[in-house]
Amino acid sequence: MTNKEVKERQDKLVDMIDSLAKKINNNSKEKFDIKLKRV
Repeated sequence: MTNKEVKERQDKLVDMIDSLAKKINNNSKEKFDIKLKRV
């Protein structure tokens, strides 16, 4: 697996977690602050 492929996978994961965090925030009264740094 090339570095480019690894990075694309990481970006996909970051996006998935990001949208999950948004869903959680929308469904809960308490806000969770989840920030991921892109490498």
